[in-house]
Amino acid sequence: MIYNGQTFYRSGRYYIDGDRRALHRQVWEDHNGPIPPGWHIHHIDEDRDNNDPENLMALPGPEHVRRHLLGRYQDPETRARVSAQLASVREEAAAWHRSPEGRAWHSQHGTQMWTPEGRARLAKTKVCEVCGATFTAYHQDARMCSRACYQRAAKAEGRYVTLERTCTFCSAQYLTNRHSPAETCSRACGARLREARRRGER
Repeated sequence: MIYNGQTFYRSGRYYIDGDRRALHRQVWEDHNGPIPPGWHIHHIDEDRDNNDPENLMALPGPEHVRRHLLGRYQDPETRARVSAQLASVREEAAAWHRSPEGRAWHSQHGTQMWTPEGRARLAKTKVCEVCGATFTAYHQDARMCSRACYQRAAKAEGRYVTLERTCTFCSAQYLTNRHSPAETCSRACGARLREARRRGER
């Protein structure tokens, strides 16, 4: 295919030139300017031979991939084929992850993630949904800056359930979180209970 005097050859799914530049990307750039880093050029009608500027759209890479995957999974045969393939390798994958080799791989990569370099790659700046403070998160689902804010959110959402218990040392009644393993009503009673058990009195 000739475009602006340049010859593009079909290679797999796209037309490319001798410098491995894709025709659809070249057309988009000629009409819209440089492509942002990490962005893809999408054929709106899904026809890769139709490189008309009106048929091209710039999308972030992940969004472009998601669109194509969703389109493919609309086909029942494709869904069935992929499901069968996943089922066939799931047991083998689980066995490998439990093997000495798999455990060594997880240990190595887990260690790397908690080096200063690994933590720097994971770190994200977020805003706490409860108090509005800015904090550094190492998990993409982090929503609050502290345990206290998580507890406040749980109370507001009705997820914080307290129970009335009897102190193992002094028999006083006290309220505690249902997930708490505490046996005593206070730290003082806890220390006395541990000392009593050490002496064999409890």
